[in-house]
Amino acid sequence: MFVGVVLEGIGTYLNETRSHVDAAISDRMSRISDMEISPVVSYALGHGGKRLRPVISIMVGQALGSKREFLMDLAVAFEMLHTATLVHDDIIDGDEMRRNIQSINKRWGRDTAILAGDALISLAIKLSADYGPKVMASVADYGMNLCNGEYIDISEDRNTAVDYYLRKIYLKSASLFKAATECAAIASSADADTIARLSRFGENFGMAYQIKDDMVDTSMNGEEAGYDLISGKITLPIVHLYNNASDSEKKIIKETFGQIRAIRDTVEKSGLAKKIFEMIDAAGSMEYCNKMLSGYVDKGIKELLGLPESAYKDYLIDMTGKIKSGEISP
Repeated sequence: MFVGVVLEGIGTYLNETRSHVDAAISDRMSRISDMEISPVVSYALGHGGKRLRPVISIMVGQALGSKREFLMDLAVAFEMLHTATLVHDDIIDGDEMRRNIQSINKRWGRDTAILAGDALISLAIKLSADYGPKVMASVADYGMNLCNGEYIDISEDRNTAVDYYLRKIYLKSASLFKAATECAAIASSADADTIARLSRFGENFGMAYQIKDDMVDTSMNGEEAGYDLISGKITLPIVHLYNNASDSEKKIIKETFGQIRAIRDTVEKSGLAKKIFEMIDAAGSMEYCNKMLSGYVDKGIKELLGLPESAYKDYLIDMTGKIKSGEISP
């Protein structure tokens, strides 16, 4: 039995661990309070978020016998890396809001936002450095994957091949979960087989999580369209729809997406997006996404089965399974 954690179920564990992560973030930020950019970085880190990447890193480490406090710098580093990607995404996309507050890009301007994102990356490197060169190499690999994925995302190549889409979401999203679980295993002195297994677990978890994000976005609430869709982003439901459409339907999809990307009026965008929603529903694209999501969830859980028996192993399995139901959702 592990000591110092209330083992009353996944909900209690997640809430408690998130609280510890929040406290650790505040503590680490207080250490750089003398830096002029500190308020901007604190603003980026301090407004919501599920803290899922640090939590899953801690959970993996605890499943291998490490203590939560030993893992905390590493966990905070992954939250900082994730936040840096959001800051830079807002710059690239020109987004003015993030989690219902002004983005750094909107509040302080592009130049400050770039510097804040860079500062978050630097802080993450500093926090993860004490865990050794293998951890640093994994963090660096993630950084390269992210840059490559972002480049793919901003390119004008509107590729609708499933393999192309899966590669993009691996690079942009799943690779951070992979790094978080892999580094936790390395820091916990796991053997090579266990490190590889938990690396694959993180990748599968991240792929399922991103597909679920696509599915949540591709839904209707009255006349309100999902953000990704009205932004003209290619998500898995759109990929499936396009690849299973007739030539005439593909023309409609292309024309509609072209208008969505060109129009700035959200109300008009929403009307165009509604047409796409109706086509997605008729094509069975959500069912297709559900099947793919379930495949990644099942593969992720399979990688966990070889871990020693513990409440943390059970939490990892439970949390991964909850992606299907949306209980663990973006």
